[in-house]
Amino acid sequence: MHYEDIKAHTKSQVLKLAAFLGEEYHRRLVKEPELLYRVLRLSSIIYMKDKTASMIKAFTAKPLGSDEKSCPGIRDYVQNLLKYPRNTSAMRKGLLGDWRNHFTGDMNARIEKNIFVKLSGTEFLDLWKSYGIL
Repeated sequence: MHYEDIKAHTKSQVLKLAAFLGEEYHRRLVKEPELLYRVLRLSSIIYMKDKTASMIKAFTAKPLGSDEKSCPGIRDYVQNLLKYPRNTSAMRKGLLGDWRNHFTGDMNARIEKNIFVKLSGTEFLDLWKSYGIL
């Protein structure tokens, strides 16, 4: 099972994972479609982005307590979040090959060259080619 397969065939891969974890999990997801759809919804990028954003918002809304009791790293993190609020998600888009959009053409060429060198002879090159990643 690969991330690319999960993205392309989420439902069948979740069922495959459930069977791996135990046949009882697979049977239950097959028998209870609403449970399967709940798993799919709760594991979606959209849900995780929304949940993460709401959790960060709730976290920063709570007082930290006295300086003696709060971790300096947490205190700095919260102060930075409040000082520089983010309009973007802390999570990426969850799209296959999206890494290309974060680099220049030259950087992409160098990365792809390294990928071919490091992964030649492995299943990943064919897998990524089949999904149009390379």
